[in-house]
Amino acid sequence: MLAYLKRYHVLFVSVFLSLISLHMVTTSERGTGGERIVGTVILAVSRPIQQVSSSTGSAIAGVWNGYIYLIGLRDENAGLKNKVDELTAENNALKETLIHAKRAEELGIYSRGLQEQTTATVTADIVAFSGLNLGGGWARTFLVNKGIKDGIDTDMAVVTPEGVIGRVVEVTRSTSRVLLLTDPRSNIDVTIQRTRVKGVVEGDNTGALRLNYVKMLDDAAKDDVVITAGLAGIYPKGLIVGKVAEVRESEDKFFKNIIVNPAADITKIESVLIITSRQSLPLNTEEKEKKAKNKGQKPKPAPQPPLGKKT
Repeated sequence: MLAYLKRYHVLFVSVFLSLISLHMVTTSERGTGGERIVGTVILAVSRPIQQVSSSTGSAIAGVWNGYIYLIGLRDENAGLKNKVDELTAENNALKETLIHAKRAEELGIYSRGLQEQTTATVTADIVAFSGLNLGGGWARTFLVNKGIKDGIDTDMAVVTPEGVIGRVVEVTRSTSRVLLLTDPRSNIDVTIQRTRVKGVVEGDNTGALRLNYVKMLDDAAKDDVVITAGLAGIYPKGLIVGKVAEVRESEDKFFKNIIVNPAADITKIESVLIITSRQSLPLNTEEKEKKAKNKGQKPKPAPQPPLGKKT
């Protein structure tokens, strides 16, 4: 039987296909029979392709929409960042304005408070520093934007509300150089406020000060306030210089070794007051004679107290 089928299989297949074709032609119901079979076959074959195509299209559309969304977010974030930067810069500018205004007010109040000992002060801004890094330079100075045209001269005291800063050592028409009190060349006559002990503070090239010529028997202790003595004619009396940080015995056992921290933090100041003139201290007889000689006049004798009264 199998041999027979193998021998005539072409004939059987031809008859089978002929019957199917005849059935498709002779069927009376439209949309049935062979047409339905062919449609079913085509649909079955094309459905996976349509599903893959639909899924791929959806995925591509999703990716594209996500890309467009991300671009929008990126642009929005960039705009917000620029706005934040602008607001930050504006905020910093306002802070600086407030700081400068507050500092100007403090300097003004302090300047008015100095009127009892001074007749004039000039506010100056620092424009350059020199040698402030510890160990990096011997001289310690800074430059201010006021000079001869503003009435500035050498040996004028420079101060802030926090304390003494130094003195003017060089002057040009529009600038002045200030020698800081922490410079080794600087020395100021001072008084320990609590005990009225006198001494001289000098810079030691470390940012601190040394209080010299205080005897071992003199009373000086940590945290004592040190003020100007007003003896040399540069600094008015009573200005804060600093505070005692350390008191030790010296090797000679005669003077104390005293370290003083400056009251003003020089690394943070931006503006200063320059004392352009002071009320004249009463002249002694020698000074009167010298002044009168310079003017070509004879000095007037000092008034004598009335008889019978003690001076």
